[in-house]
Amino acid sequence: MRTMRSKYLMIAAGASLIVVLTYLFITLYMNDYQKDLLAEQDEIFEKQEAASNLADSLNEVFFRARGVYAFQSEFERERLSEALLEYDQAVREYEVLELTGGEQLMVSELRGFMQEYETVTLPAALNLAEQGDYESLITLSQTGVNLAVNDFVSYTKQTESALENRMSEVTEQSINSMTSAFTLSLVITGLLVLLIILFLWRTIHSIVKPIEKLHKAALDVQHGGKPIIETSSRNDELGSLTDSFIDMTAYLQQNEEELQAQNEELIAQQEAMHEQQDQLAVTLAETQETKGRLEIFNDLNHVLSNTSNRYKFLDEMVRHMERLYAFDQVMMYMADRSAYSAINVPAEKINQILQAPLYSDERGMRVRKRLAKSEEDSLHTVKSYVYDLTAEITNATGETIGVFRANRYGRPFGEDECEEIEGLVKRMSIAFERLLAFDEIKYARELTQDMLDNMTEGLQLINKDRCMVQHNQALCRLLNIDPTEEEKNECDEWLGRIASSVNEEDELKDFFESSIQSSFNGTRSIRYTLKTSDESLRVFEVYGMSVYRDREWTGTIFVHRDITKDYEVDQMKSELVSTVSHELRTPLSSVLGFAELLLTKEMKPEKQKRYIETIHKEAKRLTNLINDFLDLQRMESGRQEYHMNEVRLDELVVDILEKVNIPATHALILKDQMDNNVILGDRERLTQVMTNLLNNAVKFSPQGGDIIVLLCNRSGRACVSVEDQGIGIPEGEMNHLFQKFRRVDNSETRKIGGTGLGLAICKEIVQRHDGDIYATSEPGHGSAFHIELPLLRENRSHSISGNEKILLLEDDPSLALLIADELKSNGFSVIHHYQPERAIEAAATGTFSGIVVDLMLGDGLNGWDVIRQIREQEENEALPIVVSSALDEDTEKVRQYHITAYLTKPYPPEALSAAFRK
Repeated sequence: MRTMRSKYLMIAAGASLIVVLTYLFITLYMNDYQKDLLAEQDEIFEKQEAASNLADSLNEVFFRARGVYAFQSEFERERLSEALLEYDQAVREYEVLELTGGEQLMVSELRGFMQEYETVTLPAALNLAEQGDYESLITLSQTGVNLAVNDFVSYTKQTESALENRMSEVTEQSINSMTSAFTLSLVITGLLVLLIILFLWRTIHSIVKPIEKLHKAALDVQHGGKPIIETSSRNDELGSLTDSFIDMTAYLQQNEEELQAQNEELIAQQEAMHEQQDQLAVTLAETQETKGRLEIFNDLNHVLSNTSNRYKFLDEMVRHMERLYAFDQVMMYMADRSAYSAINVPAEKINQILQAPLYSDERGMRVRKRLAKSEEDSLHTVKSYVYDLTAEITNATGETIGVFRANRYGRPFGEDECEEIEGLVKRMSIAFERLLAFDEIKYARELTQDMLDNMTEGLQLINKDRCMVQHNQALCRLLNIDPTEEEKNECDEWLGRIASSVNEEDELKDFFESSIQSSFNGTRSIRYTLKTSDESLRVFEVYGMSVYRDREWTGTIFVHRDITKDYEVDQMKSELVSTVSHELRTPLSSVLGFAELLLTKEMKPEKQKRYIETIHKEAKRLTNLINDFLDLQRMESGRQEYHMNEVRLDELVVDILEKVNIPATHALILKDQMDNNVILGDRERLTQVMTNLLNNAVKFSPQGGDIIVLLCNRSGRACVSVEDQGIGIPEGEMNHLFQKFRRVDNSETRKIGGTGLGLAICKEIVQRHDGDIYATSEPGHGSAFHIELPLLRENRSHSISGNEKILLLEDDPSLALLIADELKSNGFSVIHHYQPERAIEAAATGTFSGIVVDLMLGDGLNGWDVIRQIREQEENEALPIVVSSALDEDTEKVRQYHITAYLTKPYPPEALSAAFRK
């Protein structure tokens, strides 16, 4: 039997083969045609390019020939020769191409012409041009040579134009051929589409019509009728389907009665099954309800047995009771009202219940029936009853510890429900007692932990399994443990943390290992130092104590105590004893030695006087040392008295500088830039501070150098700085500089000596004046100590720029202060020198706007000597110099040294400023 599948597959394969062959033929034909056209285009383009080169080379020959005629230049002759060579090359390239008869004739004539031109015409023309016979040259050009040249050039142009036209024709032919091929493809495609449509229509007609007949016959069978269908003569699948349908219809009609009987029997069985299914559904629903209640009871038992949080317990109990008994409202609360939980109870009702007292005469569970209130019955048209259930939860002694309340609208409580609820209430009482006991234990544990956390010592408890089971916050800070981290830590973990953070790692590990053994009994301790990022010293002492329970060793408790301050105090005490013994014994040795010499030996009065002066000096040294101790003791105890009055800082400093003993190896310089100098302070204590700083500047610059005292205003405060050029202070000692008994620990300072009390006293005094004291230093180059004190009042009458500086040499402190005030009031800063030699060196820097000199300067150089040496400095030949002296004016020297002004004391201060303003 020939199947429909094979039939239509053959038809489709044949049609596809025809289409493929047709399109293949068209494609091959078009490819060959396009190749021919492209080859012709290439040939035309090559010929066109060769013709263009020939025309260009011919023009170049005639152009260079005319250049030779005109200029008679060797350069043009060389260019002509090159043009002839290029022309010859262009002709050869053109000849090798496939030329037409006309083109070959043109090339032949051109060669003949150019041969005659090169051998005859060009040499004759060049000869005429060399002789300067331009008339004969013109005559030669009119013989037809130029005309022939122009004809050849015109012919090459025509040839180029013809080639371009042929190129356009070839391109147009290519486009037309592609258009024809595309049109043919469209026609063939249209025919193919038409054939496909005819084929589909024929296929549908031969397949759908028999299927429609089968469908109509099937509908007749479905509706119980007799199908009208004829036997098919087709020898394919549709024919077989038609025959099978006819056979099936006959079979169905034959067995229809039997099927109907079986159907009635099945219907009866189905009805019986439906009845059984309904019974099973009822049973299943009851089972599911029982299972649900059992699950709720199971959850309820879990809550009653395991919940330790009272709030969670109340929430879970209320939720499960509402699910079990479908309460409309339910509430449970502690007797002390510390916690409650409710469902569907308004907030006002909750507050009312919590504020109401508990009646001691009411015990057990009670159910009360009452009419519903208007707010409870708002959704119902008929009045109904509400059933309220109340049960007190009591402990073993009968004391009420909680209350359970619930109600239902229109649904009374059955006896079984009441018994269940009463049993649950009894179990609630046990759970409530457990909650209260748990809260008490939790409170006691938290109280114990709070007590431990408030301890300054770090505490850790290690059990017999070597695990850390408890610690406090102080230990967390020590071991860098997160306080929220679980308390239990394995031995390797906590021991590793501690050991890695200390310097004595091995010793501390051995201590812990030996202390967490059952054989350890009693108490032991070890001291260790903690590693710090800033390399500061932190000393700890850890104590280990055995812990016993019922005479059985259960672990070890370790207490870590920070003893850094105690350690530092011990160190300071040791250093104090060493320092004080040295500072006391040294002057005492001198006193006793010289006193013994005075008592035991006869000596001259001069030597006796010298010995007595030495004893007096060492006695004063001892007195100062004792006074320092007494001052520090009074300051620390708060018994030091301060007498606060108005103090002019510049006047105070000048007085101190006049009295302090500065050795000749040091030069004292006062830089006064302070325009507001009045503070509130104790003059005697501030003098003590300044004297201490100046003595330190001298003491810690043993090689000499400048000691500079700077007075200025900064950020609304009065500032005093004392700077030296001494040994400096190491960076690591800067943080401990003002601690009592603290001395810089190096070989140079040990040679200098001292108690380490001076700066501590200075800091205490300055802080009592609401000021600050700090130091800056560069080791090996000196140190500077800065004091900042609050001003008594603001003064903005004038300001000192610091750009114009006056050098002052005046040995009278009162007059020096007056001169400085006058100059500062006019915007000058004053640099006060106390040594003439150092003043001369400073003037040589060329940074001063003027100099004020007193002629009487004590021993050594006088004022005129200073002026003479300054004038000898090239940069100071024209520097303004004002003489301030009690001596009469020496006119000759004034003129000799170009003195700006000579002021005889006493004189009005403004005369000094006027002299510099000129």
